[in-house]
Formats: sequence, C-alpha cells, structure tokens
Amino acid sequence: MELEKAGNVRALEVATERSAVESARLAVAEAENALLDSREALNVLLGLFGPRTQWTVDSPLADPVNDLDSGEGLEARAIEASLDLAELRGRMEAADRRHRLARTEGFLPHLSGGFHGEKDEDRWEMGAHLTVGLPLFDRKQGVRMAALSSRESLKARYEATATAIRASLRQARGRVESTGRRARHVRDVLLPARRQVLDETVLQYNAMQVGVFEVLRAQAAVTDTASTYVETLLDHHRARSALEQLLAGRHQGLELGSIRVSSTSANSGPAAAADAH
Repeated sequence: MELEKAGNVRALEVATERSAVESARLAVAEAENALLDSREALNVLLGLFGPRTQWTVDSPLADPVNDLDSGEGLEARAIEASLDLAELRGRMEAADRRHRLARTEGFLPHLSGGFHGEKDEDRWEMGAHLTVGLPLFDRKQGVRMAALSSRESLKARYEATATAIRASLRQARGRVESTGRRARHVRDVLLPARRQVLDETVLQYNAMQVGVFEVLRAQAAVTDTASTYVETLLDHHRARSALEQLLAGRHQGLELGSIRVSSTSANSGPAAAADAH
C-alpha cells in the first residue's frame, strides 16, 4: 500500500483494516449464498423451473406505513376465519347429533316382523309375526356418554385453540407496530445521522485532520445502518404477512421465546386423549 510505503500510516493500522476488508468480503459471500438459497426455496413454492426461474422483482420492499386499524374487531375476524376452529365446530356438531340420536334410540322400542309360509301336502299355510323389544336395560348409555365425552373434549380444544389464535394475533400486531417504529427510526433518524458523520469526516479528511481509514470507517457505518434498515423492514413485512394469514384463517402458532404453541400442541394432552377414545 502506497500510504504504508510513504510512512503515512502504521503497519498495524494497515493490517487491521485489511482484516476488516476480508471479513466484509466473507460476509458478502455468505449473504449471496443466503440469497441463492432463498430464491430456490421460493422457486419450489411457486413450482417454477427452467427459464421461469430467471424472474426479477419489480420493486424493493415498501417502506413501513402506519395503516393498521385501531385493532377493534381483529380478534373476532381471526376467530371467525380460522380453519382450525371451523373444523372443531363441525366435529362438535357431529358429536351433538350422535348424542341426540343415541338418546332417542334409547327410549324407542325395537320393532321387527316378518312373513313365513309352509306347504302342507297340496296347500300353503301363510303366517306373520311381530316382535317388540323394550329398552329396559340397553338404553344406549355407553354411546351417549362417549358422544358427550367427545363433545366436552372438543369444546376444551376449541377454547384452547381460540385462546392461542387471539394471543397470536396480538403478538403479530405488536410485531408489526414495533418493527414499523424501528424501521422508521433507522430510516429517518439513524441513517441521516450516519450520513452526516460521513460528510463531516470527509470535510475533516479534506482538511487533513483525519486519515483515509476514518473515512472508510464512516462509510462502513452508513452501509451497516442501511443493512439494518433492510433487515428491520424485512421483519416488518414478515410480521404483516403473519397478521394477514391469521385474518385469512391460517394459524401457524404462538411463539413464546424458544417455545411454539400451535394448534396441534394446544389440542394435545388429556382432552385429546379422551377424544381419541
């Protein structure tokens, strides 16, 4: 490096900056690999192959806007649209019908009849019979209890799933608002501040008050801040997507730290075991 040969910078400083450059190149290579992986994953989801995989994006991600509703009625919309809850409601109705049918059959007598004929030499003798069975002992108690137990089990699972959906909606809405605020803060406050630092550093460099590496570090800070904005913006759109999926009826689960509470886990346990029987 010419500055090092001229003695304007120390060897330690040059080595430090060179290691930073190589680390940045490695980070760029990892980001490119992640981009390729994400692109191929999207091709699989869209069913694309051949020349159709050479698609491009019309425009970058839109800036965050505060266009959310007041929040009133969102939980009711999510509950009404939920496919999981619609399935459970249908199964509860079927259990109710089984219970009512078994109760009715338990009080109705059993009727059966028939005809018979016998041939005695040259003539036929015809007859009929009628059997009436009274439900004195078997009144379908077992079937009724099984249907009732299934109904109560499904009701508990319905309530647990509805609770998880409501919590997921509040979580998704909170993330949309939080990521939107952070993205706007980075865009409107932090990024302009970093650019101002860069401009002032360039002025100091022109006045020979700072070295070239200070300028490079200021530019790197601007680049890192812009990357932070893109990542925060991506988190914002992911949160919006999760919220829209909930309102469309799809529930992927409630994230609690390292634990994910989904409809499947909410439906497991003693209640689910009772329903299985």
